[in-house]
Amino acid sequence: MNILMALSQLEITGAEVYATTIADELIERGNKVYIVSDTLTTPTKAEYIKLEFNKRSLLKRIEHIKFLYKFIKEKNIQIVHAHSRASSWSCQIACKLVGIPLITTTHGRQPIHFSRKLIKAFGDHSIAVCENIKKHMVNDIGFSENKISVILNPVNYKKLDLEKKVNDKKVISIVGRLSGPKGDVAYDLLEILSQDELLSKYKVRLIGGKELPERFLKFKEKDIEFIGYVPNIQEKIFESDIVIGAGRVAFEALLNKTSLIAVGETEYMGFINKENLSKSLASNFGDIGFMKYPKIRKDILLDDIKKALELSENEKEELKNIILKETNLKNIVDKIERKYFSLYVNRKKYEVPVIMYHRVINNAENEGVYGTYIYEDMFKKHLQY
Repeated sequence: MNILMALSQLEITGAEVYATTIADELIERGNKVYIVSDTLTTPTKAEYIKLEFNKRSLLKRIEHIKFLYKFIKEKNIQIVHAHSRASSWSCQIACKLVGIPLITTTHGRQPIHFSRKLIKAFGDHSIAVCENIKKHMVNDIGFSENKISVILNPVNYKKLDLEKKVNDKKVISIVGRLSGPKGDVAYDLLEILSQDELLSKYKVRLIGGKELPERFLKFKEKDIEFIGYVPNIQEKIFESDIVIGAGRVAFEALLNKTSLIAVGETEYMGFINKENLSKSLASNFGDIGFMKYPKIRKDILLDDIKKALELSENEKEELKNIILKETNLKNIVDKIERKYFSLYVNRKKYEVPVIMYHRVINNAENEGVYGTYIYEDMFKKHLQY
């Protein structure tokens, strides 16, 4: 298939990693994938075209729709997969004009206002990355439950050929961008972890974000390491003793057998073990809870750090195996690809021919009386067409 992925972000996000991970697997399967977005940081085999969805004036949106309409026609795009509100709004109109399906992945809670309920822009079908997003879409926005599938974040996990080091000071890595709600969460965590009594025992570092906001400078002066964006986050997670994060970061941590304290944009899930894993998966590890902002208490966080450092290797292995099964890239892309085919066929069913073969033969003796046969060499040509 010819597939167009649409994103809108000014810095790397989980949605970008999600889209490029899926795109590369789809390309491996023989599909052609293009990505349109304001920026694209993650390396990918897909062809990238810059389109500034974050410029949202009426004139700009009309320009976006015109560009998408022309691009879809020129590249014979068969389905569009959008990963953000801004991109899905323009894509929905362009797809309707061209007559192809739009599928979206909903990565987080959506703003609830009249225009969002009126023009939902979720396309013909939407993938929710966790159960709580599906509930939110149905209960708060009124999108049809039958048009939503819950499919977790895929992770293209490859075991690192490295040995775990024993660190003199235990390494606690907070992973996430420094803007928006995630930046607020990182700031509140550092307010606690930057205390001298804790820095004497732990090496605290923050991974992610393009630039260091001014309010974080006071933490840098206390010898907290700000690493910024790194292309291979897996190695940084692997060398950590504890990772604090949510969403894809949480999956990566558990797959690399690194203890996890899950703190998302809406909820503090805490130290993750087998007992609370299912609840944590439902909220994408705290990113999609039912609170407006996570409540981070020093006593609970310090207790969770103690529990995380005491987690046994057997327990880490069990968690890894559960997550490996839930986030297997090939299985998840199988589901997404089947959904692509289904949506395309349902939209274009009047154009899809059906050929019935009664018998495939190798010689004239098997031709029979009625002539309902095809020779094997011709049958192969049909299949290869």
